[in-house]
Amino acid sequence: KNFAPNNGRFKILTKNGFSDFIGVTKTTSKFKMVEITIEQTKIITTQDHEIFINGNDSKKAIDLKIGDYLFTNKGLLPISSISISFSN
Repeated sequence: KNFAPNNGRFKILTKNGFSDFIGVTKTTSKFKMVEITIEQTKIITTQDHEIFINGNDSKKAIDLKIGDYLFTNKGLLPISSISISFSN
């Protein structure tokens, strides 16, 4: 695994608002990835990553379906495509 510390410029959106985070970890093992498209934006994450579907609830990325809505800073936006792949 490789750890990349947050340089302090970024925050993550939680159910309690934006929060600081320490950093992100990259693993080199192969695992299932989910690519989600909303509008012109692609989100690539692990299958068990929790994604907000409204202001209070979340689902694992693997459980999302086309047509589900995601909670974003622009409001609720529909998922237009989802694909599953394995990491390199």
